[in-house]
Amino acid sequence: MEWEEGKPKRKKHNRLPKDLRGLIGEANMRFVHGDHQAAIELCHKVISLSRKSVEPYQTLRMFYEELGDKDKLLGFSILCAIMSPNDVEEWIRLAELSLEWNDLSMAVTCYGRAIRCEPNNLDYMWTRSNLYEQMGETKKLIEQLGNILNGLKPDDGELYFHVARKLTQVLHDDHQIEKATDVMWNAFVKHDAWINVEDINFLLELLMKRRFYAKGVKVLCDNCGISFEPSLLSAHPEDSQDFLNGLKQSRQCVVPNGAPIDLTVKLIVCLIHLDCPHLTEELIGPLLEESPEAMGDLYLDVAEAFMEMSMYSKATPLIATLTTTEKYNLGAVWLRYGECLGLLGRLDEAVDAYFRVIDLAPSHLQARLALSGLLQQLGRSEEALSILNQDDEDGDSQLEPQLLLQRCNLLYSHQIWDEFIRVSKLLHSMHINWPANPSQIGEYNYSVKSHRFRALIKSKDDEDLGFSDNGVSVGELWNHYQKFCQTLFDLKRFEELETASKVSITSNVFARDENIVKECDFLRLLSCYFNRNSIDAYTFVKKEICKDVNNNRLWNLFGHIVSTMQDLRHNRFCLRLMAKHQDHLALELLNGHNALIVGSYKHALGEYMAVFKVRPEDALVNLCVGLVFTHMTCQKFSGKKHSLAIQACAFLDRYVALRGEGQETYYNLGRAMHQLGLLYAAEHYYLKALQFKPAVDHPNFDLRPETAFNLSLIYQTSNAFDLAIMYINKYCVV
Repeated sequence: MEWEEGKPKRKKHNRLPKDLRGLIGEANMRFVHGDHQAAIELCHKVISLSRKSVEPYQTLRMFYEELGDKDKLLGFSILCAIMSPNDVEEWIRLAELSLEWNDLSMAVTCYGRAIRCEPNNLDYMWTRSNLYEQMGETKKLIEQLGNILNGLKPDDGELYFHVARKLTQVLHDDHQIEKATDVMWNAFVKHDAWINVEDINFLLELLMKRRFYAKGVKVLCDNCGISFEPSLLSAHPEDSQDFLNGLKQSRQCVVPNGAPIDLTVKLIVCLIHLDCPHLTEELIGPLLEESPEAMGDLYLDVAEAFMEMSMYSKATPLIATLTTTEKYNLGAVWLRYGECLGLLGRLDEAVDAYFRVIDLAPSHLQARLALSGLLQQLGRSEEALSILNQDDEDGDSQLEPQLLLQRCNLLYSHQIWDEFIRVSKLLHSMHINWPANPSQIGEYNYSVKSHRFRALIKSKDDEDLGFSDNGVSVGELWNHYQKFCQTLFDLKRFEELETASKVSITSNVFARDENIVKECDFLRLLSCYFNRNSIDAYTFVKKEICKDVNNNRLWNLFGHIVSTMQDLRHNRFCLRLMAKHQDHLALELLNGHNALIVGSYKHALGEYMAVFKVRPEDALVNLCVGLVFTHMTCQKFSGKKHSLAIQACAFLDRYVALRGEGQETYYNLGRAMHQLGLLYAAEHYYLKALQFKPAVDHPNFDLRPETAFNLSLIYQTSNAFDLAIMYINKYCVV
């Protein structure tokens, strides 16, 4: 390969003064006669007199080269190149010296400066590209080869193709398929006279990777003599619908005798993907005449093309032929065979094929998943579960998360709950630390960071299980985790549910999604509530309320939780929160309830009246105010009891009017009258309460037993024991 010669060398201008040239000549003479030290000193004297002249540096470089002093030779070579930035010979000499020292980076820099002096010197560019290749600088290599292509003349066809082949290969190896295709395609368009079979093969591979099958057919027609009968393609561009219609209307594809079999196979693959299988029937014949042992990869290419186009009946015979060979009797081939048989409905044969895959590759994930699904379709559920078993679940080998997930789904569908829970824990142990001892979970505190909690619950003797990289997605893990927790809830295994919800804080997978983190926080709250763990439940709900103080669901849950607690810690929390949210109705009501319970009636009345001013038509608020006045009336040292009682009755009447007549309202009125000592009025309201059915048809909402018991107490105080016994027997005896 001959490169274009560079520009004529520039004439050097001697900038050394005439009176100093004699000293340089004398230095050369002394060096020749062996007086090396005097020659070097004369050069240094010239340098001191004319520092900007390059001649003494060049002379010293020559002296040190003769003396074999490589360090000083390199130093003065660099000085000469720097002092003569436009002298190409200096940069090339320095580059060659750098290569002798194996300093590729310095050589690349020197060739870059030489190219800057002579931009059209392709020899320098090619050498620099080779250096980039040795250094592994792929990006710069691609850029340099591109510059070479741009600098070539239109008549440099052979050279253009040589560079284009190398650039295409580099781009292909760097996975830049689109750019590689464009480079080779431009070479075909500009210099078609230099195309060979290897170029056609390479371009077809690139086009097929980009799924440009019509262009592939066009390349074969233009360069390999392939034609179609009737010929309807030449007038249309390859990317047009008319070109595809012309292919489909053709009845026959004619391939010249002696055409390489690999190009014929690529033509078959392109036609299959262009939905023209009728044109491939005659073309497959020469392939079938070839030995599958030697040409098995071509068999497999055609079979996979048929599979991609859902032509499984055509792909099956080709793959079946490969399974009989020694070279291609592989798990990957049997896997393709099993896929075809399964999609053709030949399930029993597909099962045998997948069993063959597992025999050849016991750890093959996709084969196990597919085989399990087929066995499930055939009703062989036990075998479907056993094929998903991993013998190394208790060993040191890696586990396959997808197999565990599929196994969990089968166990769930067959309601094998204990095994489902065990395998689910194993699946989620890939991202969650489960406590070796369940009692460790009691040490959990909401404020503990995830990494500290991970270390807290991890057993010293427990080693992490290994999982393969073929993991499931975050969405699949989260959906299964929800199913797992729902199963524990349905089975009323609340203690395990609480453990599962608390350890989710150790998951780095769930922590990446804010919505999942919020769901996990609320799940921990609910699990503690259902497990009667009021202390932790209160801690969780308190934190959640601070995040979203206007969430009514949280306030309702807060009320349920504090009603089961044995202490009054929530009083201080409500008071502190009230200081931040002074107009919050729920907080005012809760503070009023807390004050009412501890007997601080005036404080309770103040809180209730603040709510009453905002919502005077709320039945609950009127009831609470009426109850406060009732309790104040019953106090021993309260004054104006008559006025307090009247106000209590007034608010209780408003409560009945707002709430409406019913079992609840009359029971509350009777209870208030009972507390005030107005027994005749209490009896009247109790009897009316017994006439109504509960507002909710559920035994927990039926107030008739409580009403009958209170009524019996009134009758006992008046010695009407028969009436008391009658109501007890009627409403309170189970």
